[in-house]
Amino acid sequence: MKKLLLSLLFLASIGTKAQIAENMGNPGITTAVTSYTGWQNNGAFTYAGTADVRTSSASSGYAGASGAGNVFITNTVGRNFSIAGISTATLINPAIEFGLYKSSTASDATDLTFEYSTNGTNFTAISIPAQPTGGGTAIWRLVRITGLPNTSTLTIRFTNSGTATQYRLDDIAVNSLTVLPVSLTSFAAKANLQNIDLAWNTASEKDNAHFEVLRSGDGKVFSKIGEVKGAGTSSTAKSYAFTDKDALPGVGYYRLKQVDADGKSFESEVVAVKSNVAASNFRVFANKQEGTVKLTIFAANEGKGSFKIYDLNGRKLTEQQLGLNKGYNNVSVPFNGANGLHVASLTTASETVTQKFIQ
Repeated sequence: MKKLLLSLLFLASIGTKAQIAENMGNPGITTAVTSYTGWQNNGAFTYAGTADVRTSSASSGYAGASGAGNVFITNTVGRNFSIAGISTATLINPAIEFGLYKSSTASDATDLTFEYSTNGTNFTAISIPAQPTGGGTAIWRLVRITGLPNTSTLTIRFTNSGTATQYRLDDIAVNSLTVLPVSLTSFAAKANLQNIDLAWNTASEKDNAHFEVLRSGDGKVFSKIGEVKGAGTSSTAKSYAFTDKDALPGVGYYRLKQVDADGKSFESEVVAVKSNVAASNFRVFANKQEGTVKLTIFAANEGKGSFKIYDLNGRKLTEQQLGLNKGYNNVSVPFNGANGLHVASLTTASETVTQKFIQ
């Protein structure tokens, strides 16, 4: 079942089966919403609006992403998409969740208006939670909005009220909602020299065993890089921190996986941050006794590198060609230079980076 962080709370769907779960089907060509017949629930609901259905920029990166068709809302004021005929009469705390893609990294998605109606005429707006901005944030995210009414005649509508950003929608579901034992009030990532500092806070916890820290280089495939013990059960605010000392170059994506004492787990939203790590980053450690320098090199891609050492007068003391695997490489290079400060240089196909070290 899909999970996300909304309004900075861990939430999960429970109770009755979703009253609507729409993955937009798989259109062969770009098709207007009103003429498209490939909906997952074609015939069960009424689909309307001035948006269209496409297969480009397929949804990804969140639990349950269907990855096929999606509704495309252009950056035209008033461009919209609606679904009518939904019943929430038997749901507990009705809520809607959906995959959202914004085309602009500067947009926080607040110009995309979400509204509901119980009669198809009068609409009530509910704010879409502000989305992250900055480099690497033009990605798919799973968003949840609470506060829907109990009614047998629900209509939901999305409307672009601005001209700066295009939006895509996928995997729309309306279902019951309850709040999980862990209330996460913030989650942030910040570059700090060559590291990434993660920090998050909770307002309360119940049976919280631990948090797993997950990282991705593309926002789609995540791997565990660390674990932080939870507070168990607590009614007071708690603060947590984790430092990624092997940060990826460029934009990295992070999320938290909260694990209960009984093994159940729930994932947060994704935060993106641009690191200070170069595409080819390396550290140099001299070992005078062994007559070597030890290198730790991160290579964004497999290839070759030219390693050189200079004295402070710019005189080249040694040079060696290296074969680099994608990711982290540990290399030992012979060097018996004089004591003092030296400059190491690594040149790859894309850049040259330098590092000072003391012999």
